[in-house]
Amino acid sequence: MKLAIITQPLFDNYGGILQCYALQTILQRMGHEVIVLRRYGMPLNTWIFLLRCVSFLKCIIRRYLLGQKQWAIINPWALWYVPDKSKWLYGSRRLLAQFIDKHFQQSSPLTSTDDMARWANTHPCDAFVVGSDQVWRGAYNADVTESFCSFLPDTD
Repeated sequence: MKLAIITQPLFDNYGGILQCYALQTILQRMGHEVIVLRRYGMPLNTWIFLLRCVSFLKCIIRRYLLGQKQWAIINPWALWYVPDKSKWLYGSRRLLAQFIDKHFQQSSPLTSTDDMARWANTHPCDAFVVGSDQVWRGAYNADVTESFCSFLPDTD
């Protein structure tokens, strides 16, 4: 069977990476063809927009007015916006990215529910496997309804 895994983005969440790797490995050992859907991006709403703008202004004030050099002036719309350099995981992020690229069969990046629907239409799967349990937490998911496969067409 061809299976697609719907899970959290595989960036620097060690538990999520381990969970997904274990699930993918077991399904492959059972003889299935497995692909992990790369769903990225949170919906941009007014609240997130305002928070990012305030955060960006705070970084400018901290760095240039207060002289705190650990604050980076980076794109506030970056996928994972972390302006405090002390929280950057230089080496480990690179190693995690290498591990993910080497050990996971992934789809192209999917940034919306429409992208998920188009991918499902052009890459037919026999089943979609959803995990971990964190995919049903709205705060950790771009669109929690996708974890219930809302992007798939209704069938009788």
